[in-house]
Amino acid sequence: MENKKKIGIPAVGTWGDVAPMIQLATRLRAEGHQIIIGSTSRYARPIKEQGKPQKKILSHKLVKLIFL
Repeated sequence: MENKKKIGIPAVGTWGDVAPMIQLATRLRAEGHQIIIGSTSRYARPIKEQGKPQKKILSHKLVKLIFL
């Protein structure tokens, strides 16, 4: 029986804080989990480039939710 999860990952701070969260999200997605990354719009592009979003990106003034 598979135990796949929906996981939300906050990715805030400097790039040194955000990059490991993207790597974690990519690894968890590869294992079949559904991932949502919450970050500022400043990091939306690098997250999209490295995480290859599968769904629409929802955005607010300061926060982007990126579904991987």
